[in-house]
Amino acid sequence: MSGETDLDVLTLAVTSFNDPPVNTAPTGAQAAIEDAPRTFGTISIADVDLDGAELAVTLTANNGTVISLPTTSGLTLVTGDGNADPTIALVGTLARVNVALNGLTITAPAEYIGPSTLVITSNDQGGSG
Repeated sequence: MSGETDLDVLTLAVTSFNDPPVNTAPTGAQAAIEDAPRTFGTISIADVDLDGAELAVTLTANNGTVISLPTTSGLTLVTGDGNADPTIALVGTLARVNVALNGLTITAPAEYIGPSTLVITSNDQGGSG
């Protein structure tokens, strides 16, 4: 048998894609006791392609609730000082940000009973490894 063959070589240009950061936090309503701070040890951010670049994070609470971080070491604070702030905006490496989020505490106003929301916004500022 005699056959014919055709061979084609294709060159592919593979470009990187900027994967967004992923925030991990407890889901659903979280129980809190009136007039007592509530500390979270399960809030973190991941970004598979940040590769040492800095991450911008904004934490915002409503209804008079304030946010405190256990540490701000190695972070640049843009808004707030990291202690009893309604909004904290910061920039830092992923490792430093996660250290600051581990142990984040929220405190509602005295005698407050009702819902409070903590909003976490993370931006990798275009960091794509």
